[in-house]
Amino acid sequence: MSTPSQACWLVRKVFDIRDWYLSIDSFANINNYCRKGQFNIQKAYTLARPQFQKVHWKALILGSTIPRYNFILWLALHHRITTVDRLAAWGIHVASGCVLCSSGKTEIMAHLFFECQYSRNIWSILLNWLGERHQIGLWEEEVVWLTKRAKNGRPRNSILAFLFAAVVYHTWTERNMHRFQGRKTETKSRIRDIVLQLHIKGQQKTKWKKILEGVNSFPL
Repeated sequence: MSTPSQACWLVRKVFDIRDWYLSIDSFANINNYCRKGQFNIQKAYTLARPQFQKVHWKALILGSTIPRYNFILWLALHHRITTVDRLAAWGIHVASGCVLCSSGKTEIMAHLFFECQYSRNIWSILLNWLGERHQIGLWEEEVVWLTKRAKNGRPRNSILAFLFAAVVYHTWTERNMHRFQGRKTETKSRIRDIVLQLHIKGQQKTKWKKILEGVNSFPL
């Protein structure tokens, strides 16, 4: 029986699922979707949805951070932030030089994080403030390093993941202000805002408090 044309969307979905079920297995073994002899909708849903390759940086996104930080970080991890090279690919042409530093280099992901002196400086100050001895690398190197740390789940590593997301967000926000509004914020103010948000978040995390109490309230 074909899907009735006058059927509501819910009925059409039921028929679509029937067609999908029949298409994946000519014998359609219902036992594949059963648990303890009973049909299990969770198991059917898991098998029905597309299976994508897992990303290695999942721990960075699932950490305790702020939603707006997370969103920009997610875009950056997918290389989807609209840097100059991506704008050019869409036919939007703007000055190609990085607006955050005086290097004259083209604004691409690899430069913005963390070849650009602006983002590199903020990240370095925050790492030193937290007492981390780490040689800052380029974007992919930092993602690999932070991912390994974040997977551990220790409070210090969660704080690092928070700061990383914050640096990405504030660098991107500052870039947009420079490029499209002709305004800028002092680096010191950006850092203070990041640390303030960290302290606020730390009040909700008992395990963070001891670490944050052991450092200066703000980087010197």
